[in-house]
Amino acid sequence: MNWSEFGLIVMCVLVLGFAGATLFSEFQPAIREFFHRQQSLRQSGDSSLSPNSVNWLAAAAFAGALLICFG
Repeated sequence: MNWSEFGLIVMCVLVLGFAGATLFSEFQPAIREFFHRQQSLRQSGDSSLSPNSVNWLAAAAFAGALLICFG
């Protein structure tokens, strides 16, 4: 690799870094709002799944796995 290729690589990395930082600073409020909204939508506490529904869910997953493996 000669010096001109190395210089081109360094310039490309610097331009991409500057463009990324500019875009991040422009969209930072929207990004924060998105993550705050996602955090408030997360469920905490009881998931209201009874043992019976968990058994049906496990049976459906097992049947699907069997269909995929042997189908």
